[in-house]
Parts: sequence; structure tokens; C-alpha cells
Amino acid sequence: MNGHSPLWGNPDTNTRGLQVEKILNDHNLCLLNNDEYTYFHEPTRTFHSVDLAICTPSVLPYFSLQVDNDLHNSDHFPLTISDNRRQNPSIHSASRYNFKLGNWCKFSSLANINKDIVSNNSIDAAVKNVTEVLIAAADRSIPKNSNTFKKQRK
Repeated sequence: MNGHSPLWGNPDTNTRGLQVEKILNDHNLCLLNNDEYTYFHEPTRTFHSVDLAICTPSVLPYFSLQVDNDLHNSDHFPLTISDNRRQNPSIHSASRYNFKLGNWCKFSSLANINKDIVSNNSIDAAVKNVTEVLIAAADRSIPKNSNTFKKQRK
């Protein structure tokens, strides 16, 4: 694509870079890239970042990108994407609410959001207060699944 953007280590942005940024944003995608250069432009003897590793937010914590420091007779540095779960086969799964077993009458009575917790506060403070009330109500009225370790398949 040869798109340039500061999001993946270029000092400038070009039209293709803006298009890629829009795709990433519109489709809620993430970049594994850091600021390492992935391309060597022989005529100008300059380095650029034009090769991208794109993934969804759900797998972002599990993968990392390495850029080889040898061109191997190419103008693009090889990219290696590593699955970090292979190094640690047991990944802790976060507990989640089991909404099917929730006591919704109890939740409704505990999730008491009134004018006092949101008025006269900044938007950040109001959001924090509402979030705390909802989480406390959920913790007391909706059971969670067990906090077990999942073994990843090979």
C-alpha cells in the first residue's frame, strides 16, 4: 500500500496513509507495528515504514511483531508475527458475568442512578460514579463464571 502515517512510524502522512488510517478506524482494527522501519528505498537511501501487521483488538494482546534487521536481498525487511500464547500456554481467562442467571429485579433496585451522582461533576467524574454504581449492582445481583485457566490448543 505504501501508505505513510505517524501511526506506524513515518514522520509524514500521505493519501494512502490517510486511507489506511480510515480503514483501521472504521473497522476497529489495531496495528502490531511499532516505530521500526520495514522498507529501505535504495535510490534515496532512506528508510520507511510501509509494511503493516493488522489485527482485531481481541487478539492484539497475544501477538507481537518483530522486524528483522537483515534485508535478505530485498528492499523490505522481513516481518515476523509471534503468537505469545505459545510461550505461555495457560492464559488466565477473566471472569465474566453470567447474564442468564442475573437477578434483574435486584439489579434494578441496586443500580440507583440519581441526579446527585452526575450533577455538579465533570463528565469524567459523572461517568466514573455511574460506572461504580452499575458494577457494584452487577456484582451483587449477577453471578460470574469461574475464574479458570484455559489451555490453548496447539
